[in-house]
Amino acid sequence: MTRIKNLLGRLRAIDRGSIEKQRAEELLALCSLLGVRIHDLELLNQALMHRSYVYDREMGRAQSNERMEFLGDAILGLLVNEHLYAVYATRQEGRLTKIKSLLVSETVLSRRAEELAFGDYILLSENERLSGGAKRPSILADAFEAVIAAIYLDAGLPAARRFVENHILASMDDLLNVDEYRNYKSMIQEHAQKTMGVRPRYRVVSATGPEHRRTFYVELRLGGRSLGRGEGLNKKVAEQMAARNALRSLKLIPENDSSSLGAPVVRRHRQRRPSPRKPSSEGQTESSKGRTAPPARARRPSPEKRTVDVNDQKSRSREVVLSPDRPGSPESRSREVAPSPDRPGSPASVRKAAIRRRRCRTPRKEAP
Repeated sequence: MTRIKNLLGRLRAIDRGSIEKQRAEELLALCSLLGVRIHDLELLNQALMHRSYVYDREMGRAQSNERMEFLGDAILGLLVNEHLYAVYATRQEGRLTKIKSLLVSETVLSRRAEELAFGDYILLSENERLSGGAKRPSILADAFEAVIAAIYLDAGLPAARRFVENHILASMDDLLNVDEYRNYKSMIQEHAQKTMGVRPRYRVVSATGPEHRRTFYVELRLGGRSLGRGEGLNKKVAEQMAARNALRSLKLIPENDSSSLGAPVVRRHRQRRPSPRKPSSEGQTESSKGRTAPPARARRPSPEKRTVDVNDQKSRSREVVLSPDRPGSPESRSREVAPSPDRPGSPASVRKAAIRRRRCRTPRKEAP
């Protein structure tokens, strides 16, 4: 208790200024919502003071909630480990570590802080609030841990334990059954130790943005090669994103696996066109059976050609042969023979008669 009193004294020695009446009423309403009693509202006010608010008003950096978030993180880890050790007496250390990393993750803490309307009470700069800082998971999770530290400093460990049990451990079974709460860092570490016997290394490649709102870019290296990169407003988020991308590159999770993981991509195959069917022996395709093709339109011959065709048709011999062995077929109908050249009226006989007449009219020359 002596250490706690000394720490409390140092925190109160910081010049934070007096709390306005309206702000005090807001903090009392939050205490009622959380189900806790905090006598020193200065502690709760500091737990909800973001660094952007401190920088905007040119206050000392120690007046933000970063130090209390650091203390609250350790207290939360202690209380969760204590609970898991008592409840799961037969589980191995590896399994307990996975459960603990889930319960103290940014995703779970930010969800709980959002349900408790922390965003309405966090002190932010005007720019940070306009950019959506009151709903940012990292800010909500840090405020939740800082509030745990405020409860611990004001009322001791039993009060902090009751708060953690009511808002985290009471819904532990439900949280363990939600697929969305996945710790990608634990997944890639377990895979690396089983297959390669090494641990993944995270390296901050760069950081951009102002001091109160920096974006970190982290690279994950495993076995001397880079497997994934990630970015986030703090190193924890960036490392989680890098671990997720590394798992994707190793094909351990689907490409669309994330907090917004979707269904796998379905490839559509092109439909083959039916090949044209071969025509049947009758000269028709199978699909055209039963349909009669329209008769071909005959071209009308010229008059000259028409005369020649008629003459040729008269002189052309046609023979229609029927089977003589066919029973009942008379011999008189078995053949149709072309007209004889000597038959009167035939073209040949007409030509011969004309030649005779010319010979008769032409006088013969007498021999000298």
